[in-house]
Amino acid sequence: MKNMMKILVRYVASAAGVTVLLLLINIAALTAWVASSARLPRSEYSVTEIADSLKLQNGNYMMAENGQKAIHKG
Repeated sequence: MKNMMKILVRYVASAAGVTVLLLLINIAALTAWVASSARLPRSEYSVTEIADSLKLQNGNYMMAENGQKAIHKG
């Protein structure tokens, strides 16, 4: 019975160790991803800005000049 308990304790301990290891790896990967995405340059326009410049006129969508400039600039 002692041998069975010893096996069970080792199994639970190794499962807990693997869980902690995977958790640490995931936290490290998330931290690296957030840090690398913070260094990426931001676009000079937003999709909202372009979408707001679209207006429906006579059944067709027309884009204001500021939206066209944003598209050409980006």
